[in-house]
Amino acid sequence: MGEARKGKGEKREANRDFGLRLTAYSQRSYLPGLALWLLLCLPGLLAQQISIFPDSVISSPPKFLGVEGTWVNEDSALFLERFALLGINTVRIQMPMFKYEPENENAAPYNSEINFNRDFDLDAERGKTIGYHRMLRNLLRRHPDLNVSINIWDCANWLASTRGTFFGGRSGAFPPAYYPEYREWISSIARWLTGDLKVPPQRIMFAFVNEPNARGKYPTTAFKGDVRDLLTMARAAREALDEVSREIRLGGIEEINSSGITERFLKAGGGDYLDFLSFHVYGTGPFQIGNRISGIAAKLAQSGKPVYLTELGDNDYGKDFLIDYRPRDAGVAMASHVMSIWRAPLESFQMFRLSSSYYGSDHAQVAGWKGYGLFEDWRGTHTDGEAYRIHSVFWVLANSFRHLAGGKVVQVRCDLRQVDVLAVWDPSAPAILAAYNLGREKTDLVFRWEGREEQWHRVLVTDALSGIEPSRELPVQQGSFSFAASGRGVVLFRLVR
Repeated sequence: MGEARKGKGEKREANRDFGLRLTAYSQRSYLPGLALWLLLCLPGLLAQQISIFPDSVISSPPKFLGVEGTWVNEDSALFLERFALLGINTVRIQMPMFKYEPENENAAPYNSEINFNRDFDLDAERGKTIGYHRMLRNLLRRHPDLNVSINIWDCANWLASTRGTFFGGRSGAFPPAYYPEYREWISSIARWLTGDLKVPPQRIMFAFVNEPNARGKYPTTAFKGDVRDLLTMARAAREALDEVSREIRLGGIEEINSSGITERFLKAGGGDYLDFLSFHVYGTGPFQIGNRISGIAAKLAQSGKPVYLTELGDNDYGKDFLIDYRPRDAGVAMASHVMSIWRAPLESFQMFRLSSSYYGSDHAQVAGWKGYGLFEDWRGTHTDGEAYRIHSVFWVLANSFRHLAGGKVVQVRCDLRQVDVLAVWDPSAPAILAAYNLGREKTDLVFRWEGREEQWHRVLVTDALSGIEPSRELPVQQGSFSFAASGRGVVLFRLVR
């Protein structure tokens, strides 16, 4: 989890910029023929034409789409259903060394006795537990092609060079005091995945450290070193993974809201050990978050390596562990974040995280309700006791992962300052458009694709804030269709022959 997530003063500033940011960009959408997302900010506009150019390619959508994998053993059927609804192809796990190896289980490195098939209490009062082995075993049975993304999250105090920096002192910070044990921890996880769980090595990705630029006041400070330490850790991690398989991908450095340390790491030769570069973004609202995503991704892409965004959080809806995505507006903002991600040179997007949680009192600094979730916790803490209520952000991501994940992002022309449009062309599938409108009066939008003779006959319309099933149809006439947008929402259109 990332460094926090700034406060209310910055929030109001970002909201003033929100409408401006959503005006001048062409967005990418999935088009099994075509896909569009749009944002409308002002009411009372006349009918406006939005032109899509399927032959003018901008970029590609992310290939690996996933989420931080929260899980409750006792509610496994529900979690499996939610994973399936979301349409992910990647699940991310932050491996807690302070849980799996709180003490040195074997003083002889490379002779690991770590038991990954363990369950841990989440909320003892309600009888809720978690087990990553159970989670992955069940997910892989249903989704055998699932990719597994591992984040090396913390360093157990017995191995840490700086102790007591993580979760109220339960764990410490890298670099490790003894590298053979660090290599053992990483190779043990890799053997668990490839051996016990039978995950093909080419479907496994590791990040060898978490947020090395997070400092001090954050309860998840897991690194206190310099670039030389990062180089040594990367080399050790690469060696540990190669013992298991050279096909396992290694990346990093999971820097938050910056690329400065990553750039110094690469300049010092760190790229020799990595297959991809990864980073996290937390900020206040679409304007700030979008700028951070595009700016950092562009800088890292200059390395020639694939770039992954492996955490995202919007502080317009809370800070630190208390981000709360219940408001409908959070879903509207998430649509904007998706547009920024699809526009950027990113090969992977992994959302933080699947569900909110409630931790028992023995969890020290993180006890009680903790947010970031696409749906509510098992207690229904903020939903009048309704457990696991789905938030609008969930449906926005589900529509994006399911329908905006293929083809190519193509050029869009829209003259409205208040409209942002994303289009993705995939000739093998129908066109898809999505929009949200911030105005109060209806605005007629006419969507037209240029330079193609394909005959689309109708459009399936889905309210992307409330589900994944279309609720109505629109006719297509002479290569275009019209949609009357009003209110504040996100709409997904799928063109069919």
